[in-house]
Amino acid sequence: MLRINQIIKILCDMKPYAPYTYKSKTDKVIDKIHGRLLAIVIIIIAALALCIALYKLTSFAKTDVMVNVIYGLYFTITFIGLIIIILPPILGVKHLIDWKRESFNDFICEISHDEENAKLLISYSEIELLYAIHWLQLKINRITVRVSSFFGEKTAVLSILGLCYSAVQASIGFDTLSKTFIGDLSNTNSTNTVIMFGLAFLLGISLGALMLKKVANHQLYLKEIIELAIRIKKDIQNG
Repeated sequence: MLRINQIIKILCDMKPYAPYTYKSKTDKVIDKIHGRLLAIVIIIIAALALCIALYKLTSFAKTDVMVNVIYGLYFTITFIGLIIIILPPILGVKHLIDWKRESFNDFICEISHDEENAKLLISYSEIELLYAIHWLQLKINRITVRVSSFFGEKTAVLSILGLCYSAVQASIGFDTLSKTFIGDLSNTNSTNTVIMFGLAFLLGISLGALMLKKVANHQLYLKEIIELAIRIKKDIQNG
């Protein structure tokens, strides 16, 4: 009996490579600094809240020293907050400067990641893996048909937004649409209300179609992993 259920369970735990999966030493250092600064800010905010409460609720704390402490804590929080905001752009500039090396490192990590996933499947026979590919391709085809039935094969976010914008502008205009949202629905024109809900329905279908495309892309990745497992298995047998 083909062990298709076991293969599917293994595939369910697989995820495509993401750049944040394998971080460089610089990324880890910046993340560590970011986390510590965030913890410090939380502690200082708690201290600031305590000082403000004491200053407002008690008489002995209403001194110039307490005011200076409050201002000092406030400016410290602002300074650390600016550092936290600046850290990600600095990391981004570093990646832009070393984009060639970073891209090759990501590519190497992606190959290693996919090979590790594929090695989890080499214990299964080629017939079983081909059978799993058959079902994955069948699932991809079904999802593609469902998406194509709504918007066609080349639906994109920009085309959907353009369609919504054109529909609103040509039908009721954005001024009327804003009045419909802000005002009472019972006091607005019924036609405008129907069009508004129609546009909301269109947006919901669009988001659903995009989610189905994401699922199909993930199924395609799993299919590629199985094909890689078959290739590694053949290389091992031939070697």
